[in-house]
Amino acid sequence: MLFQKGHSISEKLKKKLSQAMKKYYQTHPHPRGMLGKRLSEEQKKKSSEIRKKNLKEVKKLVAMNKKRGGKTYEEIYGIERAKEIRLNQSKAQKGRTYDDIFGIEKAIKQKEKLRKSHIGHKASNETKLKMRESAQIGEKNFNWKGGITSLREKIRKLPEYKEWRDSIYKNDDYTCQECGARSEKNKRVYIEAHHNEKSFSKLFAEFLKEYNQFSPFEDIDTLLRLAINWQPFWNAEGVTLCKDCHKLTKNYLFRGKTKRDKSRIQSKRKAIRFSVKEVDYGKNG
Repeated sequence: MLFQKGHSISEKLKKKLSQAMKKYYQTHPHPRGMLGKRLSEEQKKKSSEIRKKNLKEVKKLVAMNKKRGGKTYEEIYGIERAKEIRLNQSKAQKGRTYDDIFGIEKAIKQKEKLRKSHIGHKASNETKLKMRESAQIGEKNFNWKGGITSLREKIRKLPEYKEWRDSIYKNDDYTCQECGARSEKNKRVYIEAHHNEKSFSKLFAEFLKEYNQFSPFEDIDTLLRLAINWQPFWNAEGVTLCKDCHKLTKNYLFRGKTKRDKSRIQSKRKAIRFSVKEVDYGKNG
């Protein structure tokens, strides 16, 4: 052993070690980044200027908040002037992150506050519409291909459709109501929401009849807005089914079901029902 616990190192040995380490890190990268390196005078000036600018901006924001005293820009300056102030602020802060404005430590705290404030918060229909308009949807998106997606697919991708589907899953406890299949730790079952009384295609046809003054190809945006408030879409009765059981229903999209597929799915149903009965019998016994 070169060094033992409690052993003090002489100054000569310390100097030799430091010189050896300096030579080593001249050719090898240091594990702690800038440790052992010295900044040039230009780099020091640049870093100090950036820090001073950030401190000035933070001080300005604090002073502005104190002057406002909890009041909004509209209450102090009026609606038109408030819009101008907000636009100037957004232009000044464009391309800058929280780390640039507040520093790394304060930025982490700020992000955590924002995250906690959004937990359990649900946006209203008005805010959802605003988010869709501002988002890169349709012609704004870089992947735009001239409007290939149909109105039917767009309605199915609405957040209201997702809420309807999730409510059915919760009511049925995420279990297939036909064969009793359910996802487990080592087994994944793909479940789908099936329309009971009226299929989605029938509801879609009724919706187009009600708003027949609009074209489903040219007036897609207006029909989407109307679909959000059309309650038969979101009050429809549904049931949870696994993918195999859903394929056997009459109004399933995939209609090319062969006899081989049907026999395979029916045998799978019997096996699952038998296993469920065995579990129930074991519990009762």
